[in-house]
Parts: sequence; structure tokens; C-alpha cells
Amino acid sequence: MDKSQGQILLRENDKIINEFKKLTSVEYLQKYGILLALFLMCAILSIISPHFLKIGNIINILLQSSINAILAFGLTFVIITSGIDLSVGSILALGGVTMGIVLQNLSNVFFAILLGLLVSSLCGLTNGLLITRLDLPPFIVTLGMMSIARGFALIITKGYPISGLPPMVRFLGAGKILGIPVPVIIGGGIYIITHIILSQTKLGRYAYAIGGNEEATKLSGVDVNKYKIIIYTISGIFAGISGIVLAVFCKRKFPIFAKIFPQAPVGNFYVNLIAS
Repeated sequence: MDKSQGQILLRENDKIINEFKKLTSVEYLQKYGILLALFLMCAILSIISPHFLKIGNIINILLQSSINAILAFGLTFVIITSGIDLSVGSILALGGVTMGIVLQNLSNVFFAILLGLLVSSLCGLTNGLLITRLDLPPFIVTLGMMSIARGFALIITKGYPISGLPPMVRFLGAGKILGIPVPVIIGGGIYIITHIILSQTKLGRYAYAIGGNEEATKLSGVDVNKYKIIIYTISGIFAGISGIVLAVFCKRKFPIFAKIFPQAPVGNFYVNLIAS
């Protein structure tokens, strides 16, 4: 296949996507079934308990799910490209404890958050480089990164929680703006960013193209490896953000989070976000 043939295949892929948008009622049910089930469940629970749909309870639900949501937004990029990232839970823990160690020694909030995000992004970048440059399966690479990041989180903390947070950092986990918890606002902001990237930018278009037909995307002249590296780096950054928010939300940085979070968002949010 030459470049022109690749472009033809990419256009055919776009035609399939456009035809898919013309859904029948059964196809709508298949596509939006999870969302309909959510509304049905909310309706039933509101009948059982009159307190369920109160603003306070809804905000509490959003607060409790904000950490997983931030993780899932990063995973969405990976899944769209037909990849997988098992390391997000361990990257979450490493980013959180990195911030905590810096705060204990330097008390510089901005630098601590920046370094936590830098470490997380480097983990994601490493995943992307190993997958693209060495042509290794994403499952194997991210499984290895899961163990490595978890190990570093336990080594640098010696397994002990890090406490003693300055008030400015605690605001990220416990503060409110106009009555809305800051973690919910952060999660909502990242959702908007994710939506804009996937629907309005070249990165989003290429992500869908790679997931639909990677070979055709390559033949059309797209640097697939470059965009895969960017996408796994984004997944690492989002994991770092969720780790920092979780750390300040819980008031301590527990390296044990690396064992709690690896599969939760993978199982729950892969299905919910991609299906909807």
C-alpha cells in the first residue's frame, strides 16, 4: 500500500463512522443503554429514598467519584487507540507521595505539585516510548510500569504515610468554591478539556483513526508513534492529578493506594466512558 491508498482507507473509515451515527432505535439502546440504566436507577432510588436527589447527596456522589473520573478521562485516550494502561493506579500513588515528600522537605506547594505531575508524566512517557520504539505490547509494558511505580512509591516512603499538609494544599482536597468541592471542580474541568481535545483537535481525530485502523492511519502520513506517546503521557499526567487530589483529600499520602487503584478505573470506567 502507498500513501494514496492509505488516504482512501482513512476516508472509508470516516464514512463508516458517519453511517454509524445514523442509528436505529435498537442501536440507540445499545449505544446509550448504560446512560438509560443510570437514569432508571436514579429514578428508582429517588422513589425509595426522598433524600437521594437532594443537592447535598448528588455533590457527595460526585466528590466520591471524582478521583476515578480523572483517572478514567486519561484512560479514555488510551482505549480509543485500542490500547490499555494498567499502571495508572501505581502512577497515582507515586505522584501523590512525590508531592508529599517534597512538601515535607521544602514546603514549596507549587514545586511539590509540579514535581508530582512531572514524575507521573515521565511514567506515562516511558510507557509510550517502550510501546512504540520497542514495539512491545501495551499490556506487558503497563503491567511492568505498575510494579515499578508501586515499588518506588513504597521505597521512598518506606511504607509509611506522609502527613502534615499546609492549608493551601488541603484546600485542593477539602476546599469548596461556591459550595462545590474543589475535587469536583477539578474533575469537571478535566472532563471539559478531554471533550475539547477529543472532539475539536487533531490529536482527538488521530486518536480515533489509530483505534479504527492503525495501518491506514500510518499510510495516510500520520506519525502514529508520536501520537501514541502523547496519549500515554496524557494518561500519566491525569493519573498524577488524581493522585495529588486523592492525597490531599485523604490528608495523608498512602503508598498503599498503588494496590487499591490499579484495576478499579480500568474495569468500571473503560466500559462506562467509552460506551457513552
